[in-house]
Amino acid sequence: MNVSSLLAGRLPADVPLPMDLLLLADETPAAIFAYVHDSEVWVCRQQQVIVAVACVLVLDASCVELKNLAVAEVMQGQGIGGIFLQQLKQHYRATHAQMLVGTADVGWSQQRFYLRHGFVRVGTRERFFIENYPEPIIENGQQLVDMHVFACDLQDMG
Repeated sequence: MNVSSLLAGRLPADVPLPMDLLLLADETPAAIFAYVHDSEVWVCRQQQVIVAVACVLVLDASCVELKNLAVAEVMQGQGIGGIFLQQLKQHYRATHAQMLVGTADVGWSQQRFYLRHGFVRVGTRERFFIENYPEPIIENGQQLVDMHVFACDLQDMG
């Protein structure tokens, strides 16, 4: 894949949300709607086709939270997620010092992804998936319980 053909930018307000992609990284539309309208929605396109989406919530003057990052399943494993994340970090570096992201306690591949991209684990939101989702969520054969929180120092990106 030619990654130089990837174009990242904010999703225009008149373009429908790519719910199929958002649902790859969050379990229910209700969970997505809880943050998406307060977030800055970004898309990554290849030849005008949306291949990835991200939602970034500004928490305060120094910190943003990556609420959703998803790459189309047929495009996964090609480096798109890492390139997209790097572009997001570079953008928010100009105005914020830190980016947070939360992922499931049994989401090992997601945890490795964020660790590879400059994040460190800084905490746990205990029972997050039990208290915030009406039905149990199973991943890797186990029920999600806690959310692990990772942080990246945007000012220390080299």
